[in-house]
Amino acid sequence: MVSIIHTVCLFALFFFNAHGEVDETEAVNETDAEEYLEKYGYLDGLGKRSGNPQQRQIARTNAVRSFQEFAGLPVTGKLDEATKRQMLAPRCGMKDSRTRAGVFKWNKNQITWALGQGTSQLDSGRIRRAIQQSLDIWAAQIPLNFTEVHQQSKPNMLFSFSVRDHSDGSPFDGPSGVLAHAFYPEDGRLHFDDEEQWAFEDGAKISQGYIDLLSVTIHELGHSLGLPHTNDPGAIMNPFYRSPDFDSKGQMIPFKLSQYDIRDIQAIYGPRQGGNQPATPQPTPQPTPQPTPPVGPSGGSCPRFQAVVTGMDGATYFINGNSGWKKANAASGAPNSATTFYVDKVFPGAPSNGITAAVTDRRLQLTFLFQGRRVYAYTWASGTGQYTLAAGYPKDLPGSITPEGGFQLKESQLVLYQNNDFMIWDAYWNTATFTYNNIQAYFANIPTGLPSFAVGDDKFYFVSANDYTIYDERARAVTGTKPLNTLITC
Repeated sequence: MVSIIHTVCLFALFFFNAHGEVDETEAVNETDAEEYLEKYGYLDGLGKRSGNPQQRQIARTNAVRSFQEFAGLPVTGKLDEATKRQMLAPRCGMKDSRTRAGVFKWNKNQITWALGQGTSQLDSGRIRRAIQQSLDIWAAQIPLNFTEVHQQSKPNMLFSFSVRDHSDGSPFDGPSGVLAHAFYPEDGRLHFDDEEQWAFEDGAKISQGYIDLLSVTIHELGHSLGLPHTNDPGAIMNPFYRSPDFDSKGQMIPFKLSQYDIRDIQAIYGPRQGGNQPATPQPTPQPTPQPTPPVGPSGGSCPRFQAVVTGMDGATYFINGNSGWKKANAASGAPNSATTFYVDKVFPGAPSNGITAAVTDRRLQLTFLFQGRRVYAYTWASGTGQYTLAAGYPKDLPGSITPEGGFQLKESQLVLYQNNDFMIWDAYWNTATFTYNNIQAYFANIPTGLPSFAVGDDKFYFVSANDYTIYDERARAVTGTKPLNTLITC
């Protein structure tokens, strides 16, 4: 599996005629729907591979419901005609998720760009103008500046048209298929399929079904700047392709980012000073007196932690009640580098009487704290250096698991466990897509009943009072146990 930084956005056009209307004679059967739901992140692999037919059916029904809710359809849980039509709609091939801050971002304010291979359908001047307009739309909201340079100058972003296999691991598939794809920062490649019919500033062609280069470029640039998808219907980062609007005279209406796009991109980079302000300004934190720092038993040894989590800021938090120790680099930092912290100071609104489990969803870019079956979700804003309680939280977990800990698989599924029981939790939709009573059947020899945290994207550390155990997801095996004082001293 490729890492998330090499995940690309693929715009796919399914069974559309020249006027952009779905050909409803093309049927979507159960197998097609299941492949679609798995591809776009609604149906997890564990639920699909379960040997229990009832569990598989529950997983499929939940996946259909999740897709319907995301797409703004009536939520029936059935593969009805409206759902089939939506599955045939042109869209981006990245999995559907929603976030308020990016995992990847440009760590510089001056970004260079160039046009590589063009297309015979549009002269290079028109292509470059479409790119520049797209860049200007994003730059009006964030403190990044974009400068065109020569291709030989090794630009930060390179736009190019290609066909079929173009040596990036994501071949195009010819007309009426994948339209374009882009890579997360700081990769900088944006590719467009030269076998599609492209148009720019040509309302007549676009109204006849040509693909608007400006709309696709703006969307792909959103990914190149670090944004995943949103289900807000008016946002350019909605996964379903939307051609430009026209006024009563047939003229294309100038494109503007929605409030959702502006909010999300400013959560990563902050607003452009002297220009637009964030859609939702953050309140200025007020200083509060700090209580006496936590102290472990015997004046320095660590207590048995109730929860451990590596947050979206990269730091690992070892939690005991409403306090604990923060270690900036848990994997390689010195054991005595941990500093004390208070949960409700770092995570505003967290319950004062103790956290019992925690996990981070890297795809949604949310850190979850649990108190029993009550869950609190937090976004991280690198611009302010603060966590913020996400809208709609706290809420109660579904299913029967009261988590003691959790971890995220490389395939993005979140696993929450209690003793030997576990469930796959779809955090965005707050649904349990798969539940099983023998975690050892899927994760051999994995420790149970202990808090855990992620190290990199394929290792989990399970922490006890005296030691910690390393589980390697790639090897599907425990690879060692070490004394706790080699990891952290309190």
